[in-house]
Amino acid sequence: MKSLLLSRYSVLLILSLALLVRLAALFVVDSISHPELWEYEEIANNLLEGEGLHFTFMGVRYQNTAMILYPLICAGIYLLTEHSFLAVKFFQIAISLLGCFMVYKIAARIFGNKVAIVALALVSFHPGLVVFSVRLHALTLDIVLFAMAVYFFILLLEGKEVVKYGLLAGVFIGAAMLTRSTIALTIPIAMTALFVKMKSTDGKLIRSLLSMSIGIFIILSPLFIRNNAVFGKPFILPNDSAPNFWAGNNPNSVGTGKVLDGKSVFTAMPRDLRKRIEMADEFEQRGLFYGAAYDFIKTNPQDALKLFFRKFYYFWWVTPTQGQDYPIAWFKLYKAYYSLVAIAAMVGLSRGIKILSGHNKEALFVVLLFCLTIAIAQSLYCVEGRHRWSIEPFILIFAANGVTTIKERLFSRGSYA
Repeated sequence: MKSLLLSRYSVLLILSLALLVRLAALFVVDSISHPELWEYEEIANNLLEGEGLHFTFMGVRYQNTAMILYPLICAGIYLLTEHSFLAVKFFQIAISLLGCFMVYKIAARIFGNKVAIVALALVSFHPGLVVFSVRLHALTLDIVLFAMAVYFFILLLEGKEVVKYGLLAGVFIGAAMLTRSTIALTIPIAMTALFVKMKSTDGKLIRSLLSMSIGIFIILSPLFIRNNAVFGKPFILPNDSAPNFWAGNNPNSVGTGKVLDGKSVFTAMPRDLRKRIEMADEFEQRGLFYGAAYDFIKTNPQDALKLFFRKFYYFWWVTPTQGQDYPIAWFKLYKAYYSLVAIAAMVGLSRGIKILSGHNKEALFVVLLFCLTIAIAQSLYCVEGRHRWSIEPFILIFAANGVTTIKERLFSRGSYA
């Protein structure tokens, strides 16, 4: 009982300090009244003005976009607060703390409460996650939705209340698809895991698969209805995924959204392709971007494969264009910090694989497969440093186990439990 109370006080203390750090970041990271704005802001403003869900790219109106949920939330907050950027930032701080708590819950189901407390501390004060909790960007929402989806899928795999947890896992997977569509590639992995786990209990398997599918459909059905009304088709791959695919798969690409001089990769676009792009509508642009990328892959398969593996490496480390938008000292400090995290994570992961069993080990592999799937999915497109930050909270779970293992080996010489 005493241990449980101490644990609760530790969680409350860490989350309280995390709140204070994020409130302080409001005045350090970005201007409250004139923050850096992304395409999400244009979409939110278009929604408020009754012009529908769209933004402009290369002079073309993109209505079929993957960036849906975050600008919808922003538009709703703006409507209630007379377009307050600060209100959106407060919302992001709140869900950032929720994300930290969900990481704690996931870590507890894998490694136990002691490691979970360390994981909570690591994710609560991660510099990149603190920064993005007060920037008008969807990353914080991505993290929360990813964590909720993973947590409920872990509960689903345990085989209890499969309809309830299958539905919740599906709901959060569907919601995450409305902010970062690459999570869709985790669905077949999840379905396979359910089949392997529950194939001997057909009733549970069918209920699990069906409930998760219904959860995904419930969240995506408004998009199906909207797309059918706008485009005459209920479900279409987002058009804005095509420029990102081309950015990561063309002769001038270094694997990121920029070339080495720091300019956008789109500035290095061949003149003939640019001319055709500028004369096309959004669906024609999608075809041109994918077509140019596929031509590069077919014509240069070895170069394309090398580029994929470079992007996969960049995902887990740093890109050659990363750090150009920040003071060099910040970037060097982050690299040193992440190096320690990566070493601790490898120690924690290998130790967990070695000693865990049962549901704990299953939960560990859920997190690991989720991270690898997101990394592979992102490496098919272009990679920026912030893309790993969407799964870095899960890396910090393994790092927390590594920190605990190293501490016990160095200071207590006791056995790991």
